[in-house]
Amino acid sequence: MSQEPSLESQVDAFRKMVDKIFDEAKSKAMSVLNEAAERVASLLEESQRFSITRSQEILSAYREKAEIESRKEISRSEVEARMHLLNLREYYVERAFQEARAKLLAYCDTDEYLSDLITNLKKLSKTVPVGEILMRKRDIKLIGRDNLKKIFGGDLNIKAHPIEIGGFIMVSADKKIVLDRTFENILSSERQRLRSRVASILFG
Repeated sequence: MSQEPSLESQVDAFRKMVDKIFDEAKSKAMSVLNEAAERVASLLEESQRFSITRSQEILSAYREKAEIESRKEISRSEVEARMHLLNLREYYVERAFQEARAKLLAYCDTDEYLSDLITNLKKLSKTVPVGEILMRKRDIKLIGRDNLKKIFGGDLNIKAHPIEIGGFIMVSADKKIVLDRTFENILSSERQRLRSRVASILFG
């Protein structure tokens, strides 16, 4: 007799299946973030140009001083210039994510989002018995509790959850699997990777 797959392998296979289903939603989030990062690059141009020009002026002035003193001051001015650019980077990285968040909030109040959400919920219902769904109160109202129970079955527990942007959290019927497919979670999990991308766009 063939050996049944272990619980761990079943959970792993399930996670991969669900991740594939939600590639479209994740792709939308990533597209918004990338667009925000690229737009922010243009905002930095003038600030960065001023910073570089100012640093060059400081360096030129100190080269005229005595060699030892000049080296000390030039070193200090270089550190100050770099710190200034680092501060600018942090500011614009955060600005990029705030812009992405705002766009996702706007998207999650559209009919397109609601349609995408229902489509993904229907796909999910075919992969695993779902015991509980946590969603925004607004989304529950628009989709309807009866419709959600038709999608997942009558035993579904539906709870309003303080999800700020959109998406949902799913708990399997046996409570062994919890999947967070909220946009907040997507943004959080991708933040470091996108932070590096924004920094690359801004500073090369």
